[in-house]
Amino acid sequence: MGEVAAVLMAVAAAIAFGAGRRWKHFTRTCTDYRKARETAREFRAERWVALRVAVVFTAALLIYLLATGFVTIHVGG
Repeated sequence: MGEVAAVLMAVAAAIAFGAGRRWKHFTRTCTDYRKARETAREFRAERWVALRVAVVFTAALLIYLLATGFVTIHVGG
């Protein structure tokens, strides 16, 4: 009977070890998801700022090129 108890305890320890590893994986997954969601929010907000800056710099470059005569715009053929 002692051998059966020892085997059962070994099996229970193996199951507990496996469950602990799965629990750690689950908590890491939840933490990673939360962090990724927060990062995605920040990137969405920063994307519009970057787009506005790109538009302003493109307009400034066009104005500079027109002012220096490097580019000319022909209107009406």
